[in-house]
Amino acid sequence: MRFGSLILAASLTILPAFASAETRIGPSDAVKPVEELKWQSFVGVEAVQQALKDPNTVIIDARKPAEYAKGHIPGAINLPGESLRTPNAKPGKGDSQYFFRDANGQPDVQKYEQILSAAGITRDQNVIVYGAHAGKTDGSVAAMVLAWLGQENVRFFDGIGVDRWTQAGLELSTAPTTREP
Repeated sequence: MRFGSLILAASLTILPAFASAETRIGPSDAVKPVEELKWQSFVGVEAVQQALKDPNTVIIDARKPAEYAKGHIPGAINLPGESLRTPNAKPGKGDSQYFFRDANGQPDVQKYEQILSAAGITRDQNVIVYGAHAGKTDGSVAAMVLAWLGQENVRFFDGIGVDRWTQAGLELSTAPTTREP
C-alpha cells in the first residue's frame, strides 16, 4: 500500500468520528453540518477547459498574488488561501493561520461573505479551485472554506494547477481577471 493510500484510509476511518449529527460549523443556516459537506470531485484539464466556456463557473487561483501575476489559467481570479485565514503570528507570540471566528468562537460567516462577495463569487456559481504544492494551504483552504460555507458545487483542479495546465500544452495568462463584486 502506498503512503498516500495509507493516509487516505486512516482519514476515512477517523473522519466519521468528527461528523456527528450535533456537530455544526456555525450559527447560520447557510453553514452546513459537517456530515453534509459535499466534496464534489477532483477535475482534470478537460473539465477546466469546459468550465472556461461556462459563465456560471468561477475558476479560483488560490496562490499568492505574486505567483498569480507570473502566470495563471486564463480567466481565473486570484483569491489567495492566506486571505481566508488569520495572519501569521510572530514566532513565540501565539498560534497562527486560523479560520476567522466571531465573538462566540464560531466561523465568521459575515467576514467570509464579504471576502467572497468582493471577489465576485456567489452561492449559485460552480467553482473550480487550484493552487500550488499539490493543494496545500493556498488551494485546499479556499476549496474547503467554500464547501464549509455551503457552496454547492466546488471542485479542485487535480495536481498543481498551472503545472498540469502547461504540461497539457496550454498557455498561461498574465492579464489579471476580476469579477463584478
